[in-house]
Amino acid sequence: GLTEAFLHSGSKSVLASLSPVSDAASVEFMKDFYTNLKTQDKAESLALAQRKMLTESRQHPRFWSPFILVGKDR
Repeated sequence: GLTEAFLHSGSKSVLASLSPVSDAASVEFMKDFYTNLKTQDKAESLALAQRKMLTESRQHPRFWSPFILVGKDR
């Protein structure tokens, strides 16, 4: 799929979604992920963004669980 294409073309890692996620939830999630990425590795940034959604308005797994990190976490 598309994730594999990015990895084969030289990307070290890809943050992908396994299923559709609402646009508003994705925006919120990505803002948190990239903010965390300034001080954390990719895997920890992902985990922190997921945990934040659990403690706020988007607790249902459909908003945060589809996101996965494929490749290197550093």
